[in-house]
Amino acid sequence: MTKKSKKRRRSKHSKSGRTPPRSASMHDLIQAGYQVRAFEISDEIKGYKPGIAKEMSDATLLLKTGHFVEAQYAFQSIIRRQPGIREAYTNLAVAYLKLGDQGAAESLWQTGIDKFPRYVFPRANLAQRCLQRGQVDEAENLLKPLEKVRKFHSGEFRFYVLTYSDVLAAQGNYTAALSWLKLLSKMLPRSPGVWPRKVRYWIGRLLHRE
Repeated sequence: MTKKSKKRRRSKHSKSGRTPPRSASMHDLIQAGYQVRAFEISDEIKGYKPGIAKEMSDATLLLKTGHFVEAQYAFQSIIRRQPGIREAYTNLAVAYLKLGDQGAAESLWQTGIDKFPRYVFPRANLAQRCLQRGQVDEAENLLKPLEKVRKFHSGEFRFYVLTYSDVLAAQGNYTAALSWLKLLSKMLPRSPGVWPRKVRYWIGRLLHRE
């Protein structure tokens, strides 16, 4: 598969105008809204083995065009033969969701977490499910291992920040949530999902007089 040209964006640490206290832990700083990590964002796509690239493309097209059963079988076949292709797990989980099998999707996300511990999508998807159930601590714990990650694909970074900001907002920490959205807008302008969250978080901060 032909690799896309690299697009790298770096983020310098710390929230503007504030110096992080040296004695604070990484987790405490993140909770307070400090951007203490230097992120590297790349649009580079890892190449697949010969023949698999077309299969992945065809299976993804089936998913996008609403042929969910066919997409399910296609991704299952790819995983059986090439279990190291992490995107296949993510897309198969989407197919399960579209077919109404949430249990299978969640089970597959957990498999993805076990096989690819630093892959954003299974962790963030499962965290979003936890938030929908009101399981805020569980959602946060799912994202914690990603605190050590420095390099992300742009799509992974976007979903990670959106999900982490949702966790912070669910904890009532609207200022920190807005800070993370500001970082995302700076690094990946016009990212989908940012503005609806900004409005909700602004309202939440006003109502709670944070």
